[in-house]
Amino acid sequence: MSTIEPLKPSDLAGADIQIKEEIKRQAEAFLAAQLQSGIAADQRAMSFVSLMAAAAVVVAGGGAALLLGTPVRPFLGWVCIGTATSFALAMGAAVETAKPVDFHYVGGAPKDWKDDLSNRITYEDALAEFIINLGDRIKFNKKILETNALWMWRAVRIAWGGLGIGGALAIGGLLFR
Repeated sequence: MSTIEPLKPSDLAGADIQIKEEIKRQAEAFLAAQLQSGIAADQRAMSFVSLMAAAAVVVAGGGAALLLGTPVRPFLGWVCIGTATSFALAMGAAVETAKPVDFHYVGGAPKDWKDDLSNRITYEDALAEFIINLGDRIKFNKKILETNALWMWRAVRIAWGGLGIGGALAIGGLLFR
């Protein structure tokens, strides 16, 4: 993943107001895109949770039928229960992806300008300060998005692993009974 380093005050020194306005506009657009990406990732994670829940119920139900039915098939029954458990673990990892987080949004609350107003800071200096703040927000959000992506990949790998191992054991159990 690429790193995002916010601008420093010295980076903005000497830049004219139009450039600063454009940097601010682009940074706000970037923050909005990060939010949209985060919401989409949360929706994917929750859809995955729903899929894993349904799969876990079906596979666990099949496992229970194999353990309690006639004839009893304990090996295949426990394989199904293990596979369903991996789906439940994958659900947990996916939920971790979509949990509420402290995400930064576009814009600033009016109360955040109180010090600038009290200190009679110029528009140009306030703009430079806000641009630096936007860069910090973008970097913060990027870390959250990367962490959530790692949790989602863990969820997918757990599900694939459980399905692969369970499938191989089930095939082996059917072939070599």
